[in-house]
Amino acid sequence: MGRRKAFDPARPRPWVRFWARCADYSLFSMVFFLLLLWGPFALWTARLHPVLVNVLFLGVYVPVEAWMIGTWGTTPGKWLFRVRLAARGGDVVPANAFARSFKVWFRGLGFGLPFVPIFTCVVAYRRLQRNGETSWDREEDFTVEHGRVGALRIAGAVLLFFLVGAARQHLG
Repeated sequence: MGRRKAFDPARPRPWVRFWARCADYSLFSMVFFLLLLWGPFALWTARLHPVLVNVLFLGVYVPVEAWMIGTWGTTPGKWLFRVRLAARGGDVVPANAFARSFKVWFRGLGFGLPFVPIFTCVVAYRRLQRNGETSWDREEDFTVEHGRVGALRIAGAVLLFFLVGAARQHLG
């Protein structure tokens, strides 16, 4: 048997991508909601409907994710789950990274509006399974590579989700 490549661009892994995104949102939500609770935006956001706060949260994450992808080719959650993005033509172009992140927010998550992500995620999942790539990766010329997610990384992810959940419970 030959040694398996460290990262494999050939096989789509939608559930690994899903959990990586959940990890990213969990980490980012801690920073975002701390700013909303104790930062200068606390009074302003206290008056917003929770749906608008969710849309705002996901929208604010768009440029943050684009910056991380443009800088490192990954995000903390993607790193944890060994998912890496690369531009087909060479270096990641910041405008493409932003467009990709925006399309994930719009097409993949339906802006975070109630019930919409149920449908958008199912459509994205089916297209990824059928075509081997998402529309936002294809249109923005990204390849997505997956490495083996070992037991230590899975344990780290479980710990991350537990700690974020405990912190949210504590912050209230």
